[in-house]
Amino acid sequence: MDFDYNRIDEILKDDPLGELTRKERTMLLLISVVAIGISKAGLVPTKIVGFGVEFSNIDRSAILWLLVATVLYFMVAFLAHALPDFLSWQVRYNRFWAELANKHSRLEEKYGPGYDEMSSESQEPSQLWERYSKSRARFKTVTLLKISLDLAVPVLIGFGAIVIAAMAAWCQAGVK
Repeated sequence: MDFDYNRIDEILKDDPLGELTRKERTMLLLISVVAIGISKAGLVPTKIVGFGVEFSNIDRSAILWLLVATVLYFMVAFLAHALPDFLSWQVRYNRFWAELANKHSRLEEKYGPGYDEMSSESQEPSQLWERYSKSRARFKTVTLLKISLDLAVPVLIGFGAIVIAAMAAWCQAGVK
């Protein structure tokens, strides 16, 4: 069984989040933007003419609290799906790294230090090993970027929406 040395590139290019997690992320961002828009622009309705319903300040406050609860729900749902997906992505990389290190160690035990089955006359011994050793630094950089964009930004926007909507709800309830 040949070892696929190019799997590392596939793992690094892989999307760490699954399809369901992406949908949860989209909903979190959408609901957060709606909550911020309603809270900051004061778009809470005072009455719905078609139904003859008129909202008091307390009712408008309740609508804002409902938005807070909705954003909180989607944030928890997103994190519940995102963290396992992201950790699974890291496990795939670590498993590849462990297999590579194990194979390299066995080859060095068998043929001596510096042996690399992929080396040719034009390559220094262990040149490929060094390439994959450097992939750890690439993985850390890619991981930091993916965590920032895929996990931190939606959660920060969701948290901001919760704070803004909650402050608007308190202000709305305090207005007589």
